[in-house]
Amino acid sequence: MADNYKVPVTVPNVPANCVKLIEDLIAELERAHGSLHTSAKNMQIFMGQANGAVQNVATTSQGKATRALSDTWHYTRMDGNHAHTGMTGAATHLADASTKLSTYLPALKTGMSIMQSVTSQGGKVMVGEASQIEGQLADFTTTLNNVGLALEGAATLLNTLSGNIPNACATGFSPKGPHPVFAGNAFDGEKNNGKANRSGTSDGSDEPFEDEPYYDEIDPPESMLNDPRLQNLIDRVVQIPGIEPEEWSTLNAYQRAQVLQAVDHEIAAAYGITPDHVRIASLPDDITGYFREENGTKFVTINHTALGSDEYSEEEVLEALAHEVRHSYQHDMMLQDPATQSASDRELAQKWRENNENYNNGEDDLETYKNQPVEVDAREWAVAFMTKLCE
Repeated sequence: MADNYKVPVTVPNVPANCVKLIEDLIAELERAHGSLHTSAKNMQIFMGQANGAVQNVATTSQGKATRALSDTWHYTRMDGNHAHTGMTGAATHLADASTKLSTYLPALKTGMSIMQSVTSQGGKVMVGEASQIEGQLADFTTTLNNVGLALEGAATLLNTLSGNIPNACATGFSPKGPHPVFAGNAFDGEKNNGKANRSGTSDGSDEPFEDEPYYDEIDPPESMLNDPRLQNLIDRVVQIPGIEPEEWSTLNAYQRAQVLQAVDHEIAAAYGITPDHVRIASLPDDITGYFREENGTKFVTINHTALGSDEYSEEEVLEALAHEVRHSYQHDMMLQDPATQSASDRELAQKWRENNENYNNGEDDLETYKNQPVEVDAREWAVAFMTKLCE
């Protein structure tokens, strides 16, 4: 066919090996994701083993050397928790980027095939095909832009994550400090799908740390109350800036969330679990907060009303946090290798696993919800925590 039956078509300026480059990038992202995920898991295992060794020394020996060991290990474990959170977060972002690129790959291959066909014809196509081919090349250009946006978004998230990891050392010096995050649905009132603390609304008291706690009469097991980890935890918590009632009353919602984030980190360090991200969201009035794991990251979400108004006392907010962080502890216990656990921990973890498989969120049957093993344990530990804190 003569050239006068053909029209020129503009093709994108794309390297001939574009598809190969994207395929190699996907493979590298998947490799990096797997490496980070494995490293995070290995770190968690090592930290658990080291924690067990230190706790064994602390329970069988006394003296300045033991206290020094416990203090140093406390901050070292916080460093490890920070690193673990950073690695799992980075792994999640890498996996998301890989998934998006894989979604665009078929369109990239089709677009490259069309572009190469046009190029082989000197950049001209039959006039009757020009409109369709120009449309296909426009779609190809859109896909290339989407690939660029996916890569840019992943890079931004990873840079932000890296910048938010505190520069801590075993001295406990953390210039950036723990920080809370707001949930994506922070103010839209969406319902949650995690383990919720349906403790009802406050009685409006503005007297935090009351002699008579607001919650139902609950008697935690003596073993829970007398756990050395709990007393060591309380000794740390009372030193957190903003925890004292007179300080708490002057803080805004975000500042109070920072206090809760610091408490969460202390609980995680004391009990050898990975810390949670504390975030704020608008929740139904009967839900103070909830715990949920999302793509390998643990979140404790607190009702914005509880932090941003005087409807809840500080005691109620701290009890809600303790309740949800206990769910986080249960989560980590259920994931541990039973062979590494004591007989009592194995029994508890198995009971929680069985409960978790048939968890009742309380929407239709509040009594059944309250009597579930994971909820009974969370309430008991929260009361034990508040009892020791208020002594």
